[in-house]
Amino acid sequence: MRDLVLLRRSWLTEDALRIAKTAYDKRDFSLLPVLGDALEEAGCDFAPLLYHLRKDCSCHALGCWALDLVLDKR
Repeated sequence: MRDLVLLRRSWLTEDALRIAKTAYDKRDFSLLPVLGDALEEAGCDFAPLLYHLRKDCSCHALGCWALDLVLDKR
């Protein structure tokens, strides 16, 4: 999925990046719905990304395509 999504720089606000980095560093995937909210507030309208970030946190782990996309991890 990651290769099919282009993020707009305007979506990557200071808040969104801080939330994403904290979620990654602390492995606190309960923050991913908050990240979805931050991206949407910044204008993100890519429904598959927002849906993925907001779904049940038990499915997330390091290597999550959505979190890696926001953090530009390859």
